[in-house]
Amino acid sequence: MRLMKKVGRYWATALVALAAHGAARGEAFLDWFGTIGQNGLPFIATVNDSNSYLGQWCEGDVQKCFWLLVTKLPCKTGTSAPALVNSSAGVTVITATCAGVLQISGETYYRNALSTFDAVESVLKKNERISFALAIEDDSFRVFRFSAKGVPAALFWMAAEKTKQADKKQKTTSDVTL
Repeated sequence: MRLMKKVGRYWATALVALAAHGAARGEAFLDWFGTIGQNGLPFIATVNDSNSYLGQWCEGDVQKCFWLLVTKLPCKTGTSAPALVNSSAGVTVITATCAGVLQISGETYYRNALSTFDAVESVLKKNERISFALAIEDDSFRVFRFSAKGVPAALFWMAAEKTKQADKKQKTTSDVTL
């Protein structure tokens, strides 16, 4: 649950920076965007035509990264449900865990942390489009579609930024808790 609160705080910062496109060292990668958040850590994201977001974010330690799906579909914080990931390569089942509410430009959004980090990344790297189907009321699904154009370059940028952050951390003389 503590992670979900951190995810929420950092993701809010990231989306505000993304929306403003005013963050330092921001980069565009076709349909994806990468920048350094106010917490000093990198993130990449894209927004679809319905203003839902998909992105990779790191918190605390650049080795702790995750994929988030941010939509207007309500969810209860801490609940998990199966989700389908669909692309031209096929279908994969993952788990979406609700990470709470987020306000973006006065509108309410809900964060879903996606399990199986490597599976999501693999599908994004190999396809031009990716869809996530989340179960909703009345035996229905809500499908969120995103462009994956630019993902390889965005992931390359993200990896380079994580390496820079790790190098900085190793060179510091600050106290640290292990």
